Amino acid sequence: MLGNLPNKDIKRYEWSFGLYGLPVGSGVFETDEPIWYDNGLDTSVIHCLVGDRFLSHNHKYVGYIRVWFTYTDYAEYSSAPMAVDSTPPSVRRGKFIQDSDAACSRDFEFQTTTDSITACWQNVFSDAQSGITKYTVFIGTQPGGDDFVLPQEVGLDNEKTFTKTLELGTKYFITVEAENGVGMITAHSSDGFVVDNEKPVIGVVYTTDKFHDITWSSSTSDLSVSWLGFMDRHSYIRNYMVAVAIFDNARTIVNGGFVDVDIRNTHHFTNLNLQTGNRYVVLVKAVDAAGIESDVAESIPFTIDAMEPTVFTCSSETQIIDDDIIINRTLNWTKADIEFERNTYYRLHITVNGQFSEEEPILKMNKTSQNIPFITTADGSSIGEFNFHPLEDEAYSITLIGDNICQHGGCVVNISLFKCEQKLDVISNGVRLTQIAPHRISVESRVHDTESGIRSLYVGVGTSKGGFQVRPLSVATSLNHLTVDVDLPHGSPLYCTVLAENHAGLRKSFSTDDALILDHTPPRISNPQSIVIYDGPGTNGKYLVTVKLSWEVTDNESKIKTCACAFGTEKGLTNLQEKIDSTGTHLGCSSKSLDVNHGTKVYPSIFCVNKAELENAVYVQPITASFKKPNFTSSSVSFAVNNVKRSDQSHVQTYKSSLHFYWDFFHDISGIRSYSCRITSGQSVISNWTNVGGHNYISYEDLNLVNGNQYTAEVIATNIGGHNSDVITAEIDINEIIPVLTGNVTEIQHTSNPGVMSISWKNVFDLDLTLLPRFIVTIGTMEGYSDVIRSIHTDKYEVEISYPNTVYKLYIVLRCQYVTGTRAVFREEKTL
Repeated sequence: MLGNLPNKDIKRYEWSFGLYGLPVGSGVFETDEPIWYDNGLDTSVIHCLVGDRFLSHNHKYVGYIRVWFTYTDYAEYSSAPMAVDSTPPSVRRGKFIQDSDAACSRDFEFQTTTDSITACWQNVFSDAQSGITKYTVFIGTQPGGDDFVLPQEVGLDNEKTFTKTLELGTKYFITVEAENGVGMITAHSSDGFVVDNEKPVIGVVYTTDKFHDITWSSSTSDLSVSWLGFMDRHSYIRNYMVAVAIFDNARTIVNGGFVDVDIRNTHHFTNLNLQTGNRYVVLVKAVDAAGIESDVAESIPFTIDAMEPTVFTCSSETQIIDDDIIINRTLNWTKADIEFERNTYYRLHITVNGQFSEEEPILKMNKTSQNIPFITTADGSSIGEFNFHPLEDEAYSITLIGDNICQHGGCVVNISLFKCEQKLDVISNGVRLTQIAPHRISVESRVHDTESGIRSLYVGVGTSKGGFQVRPLSVATSLNHLTVDVDLPHGSPLYCTVLAENHAGLRKSFSTDDALILDHTPPRISNPQSIVIYDGPGTNGKYLVTVKLSWEVTDNESKIKTCACAFGTEKGLTNLQEKIDSTGTHLGCSSKSLDVNHGTKVYPSIFCVNKAELENAVYVQPITASFKKPNFTSSSVSFAVNNVKRSDQSHVQTYKSSLHFYWDFFHDISGIRSYSCRITSGQSVISNWTNVGGHNYISYEDLNLVNGNQYTAEVIATNIGGHNSDVITAEIDINEIIPVLTGNVTEIQHTSNPGVMSISWKNVFDLDLTLLPRFIVTIGTMEGYSDVIRSIHTDKYEVEISYPNTVYKLYIVLRCQYVTGTRAVFREEKTL
C-alpha cells in the first residue's frame, strides 16, 4: 500500500519487489521476466510467487513503487525491509520444562505436596526471526493434555504456579506453548511428576544373604543379611537403611546406626561385637523416591553361639521310669508331664520279649516323632534305644505307638528311662562301638552343645582309624544313637569317626581310640536233605504227609548253641510247623503229620545259633506233595510232517523212514517232571520208551516202517511225585499204493443236447476210495492241446464237453492222485 507520496497529479503506479540490498526484482523475478508492473491508480497490490518459487526463510525483502506524473516524469520509492519467518519457535538443546516449586531449583519426578505445582521454562524456547510473543500453559494426565488445567496465557512470563488439589498416584504433565511474531506455535511437555506422600510398604528381612533365615550364628564380628518385598505404591524405592540391634524392648542398635546401602538388598556387616548367648535382630527400612521412609522391618531373632560341640561320659545315671506291660500286637504307651532338665542326657531303653514283628515303633515327644530301630537277639528278644538332650527345662509327654509290634500277642514289654546324673566333658572316648548282630554295630555318640544344641551328626565307619571304608561320613538319623550294617569278615577291626555340627554351624570331630574286632562267623549249615513220607488219607480229599529234614552244621569259633527247623507254605514261613529244636552236629527233625492238598509246596527252614548269638538260617528248596497221577483228559496225540487223514479221519503217510508226532501238555498242579514216548505195531515194540523231558513233541528218524502196517504212538507223563499218567495213543497207517490202471478206456455218450457229449472214466482206474482220489482232466483237439478242457480238478468220474461238428478226434489226459500224494496218468486218443 502507498502512503506519504508527493501531492502531484499522479497518472499511474508501477510496482516491484526484490531482496533487500540487491537490485530491484532480485530473488523475486526471473531474469527473463519484467521487474516492473503497471498498477494503474490502485494503491495496493498482492503478488503471488508461482511454481516452485518461495520467499526464503530468514531473508529480507523490499517493496518498490514508481509514481508517474507525466509520460516521462516519475519518482521511485521503497518500503522498509520485511524479514521472512517460516518456522515456529524452537526448544533449546538441553533445556526442559520443570515440574517444580516456586524456587524453580529442580525438576520433580515425585512430590509430596498435594495442593500446588509450579511450571518453570526459563530459556527453554527461542525464535531468532520474529521472536516469542506469548506463552500458554496447561496441565494434563498425559503429554499435551489439558484435562487437569485448561490453557492459560501468561504473556512472556517464564514460570506459573497452579494451586489445585492433586490426586495421589496420578502422573501429571505440564505443557507450554510458545508463539512467535508470525503466529507459529511450538508446544513442549515436561517429563511428568507423581504425587506421593505415603510410606513404602515393608518387606521381609532374613538373617542370611541367601534369603533364608538362621536362628543361630557362630560369628561375633561378621553378619550377612538380605531382604525383599519392600515396595511403594506411587513411586519407587530409592535406597535402603539397615542396622543390627539387640533383641530387647528398645532394640538397641549395636553397629552405630542405620547404614545406607543404596538399592542393594543384601549387606555384609563387619567388625561387630556380638556376644555369645545374646539374641539379635536385623532392622531394615526403605526410602522412596519422594524421600519418605518406611516403617522398620525386623528379622526373626538369632542367637550367637561361638562354642564348638563337645563329648561327655556319663559317670552315673538314675532310672526314673521302669514299666512292664503286656501287649497284644499293638503298642500304645504314654507318660505325661515328665519334667526334663536342660542339657541333661536321657536314655530310653525298650525290651520286647516275644515274637517281635520288626515294625519300628514311633516315639512321640510333644510335637516331634521318630522311629526307633530294634535289634532282635538270638533268643528272640528285641531291644530298642533312644538318647536325647533337651535344650530347655520343659515338661514332655512321651508316647510309644506301633501297630503289629507283637506278632502273636502276649509280648512283655519293658520301658525304662534313665537320667544321667553326672556328665564329664572329655577329649576322647566320647564315641562307643558295640556289636549287636553279625552284620550290625551300634554307634553311641555322647556329643552335646549346651548353647545351640546339635543340628547334625555325621558318622563314618572304617577299618582304619579315620577311615570310611564301611560307612562314608554321612548324616545320622539319630543324634546320639544309631546302628550301622557292616559286611566284613570275622576279625576285622572297626573304627568310628563322628563329626558334630551345632545350630550355629560350628563343627568338631571325634573318633574311637580302640578298634572293635568283629566276631562275624555264624554257624555253617551244609548238606540239607529232605524227603516226604505219605502217611495216608487226610480230610476232605487231602493227604497226611510227614517231611523229614536233615543237615550238617559246624562252627569252629564259638560252637553251636542250638538249631531248629520249621516248615511253611512260603519261603521263611513257619505256618505249617513252628520251630522244632534239635541238637548235635548231624542234625535232623521231622514235621508233624501235615494235612495238605495234592500239589502243596512245603518250604523247610533250618536255624542255627552259635554261642556268640550269631544265627544262620538256610531255606531248603521246597518239597511238593504229589500223590495223584497226572490228568490227561484234555490231551491228545497228533502227527506232523508228511501225514494226512483218510476219509474215516485215520492217519496215513507214505514215508517209511520217519515219524513225527506231538501232544497237548498234561495238567498236574504238583508239576510235570517229564514225558516219555514209544512206537508200537500190534504186539511189537518199534521204539522203546524215550524220555523227552519237558518237551511235548518228538521226531523219530531212520525207521524201517512197513507198507500196509499200522503203527501206534504212545505218550505218558510223570509228575513231581513220580506218578505216571495213563497212556494216550494215536494210530497211523503206512500206505504207498498208487492208483491202478485197469486197461479200460473212457466211455463217450452223446446227450440230448446237440454238440454236447459226456466222457466217463469210471472203469479206467482201480481205486482205494478211502484215500480220497481226485482227478485232473485235460482234453484237446490235438495232442498236447487243452482247447476243450483245461486242467479241471474234480472228484467226479465224468465230465460233459461241447464240441463242433468239425472235430473228429479228442486227446484225453486223466491224472488220478491219492491224498497221500501218489498218482497215475491215463492218456487216450479218442476218435469220434
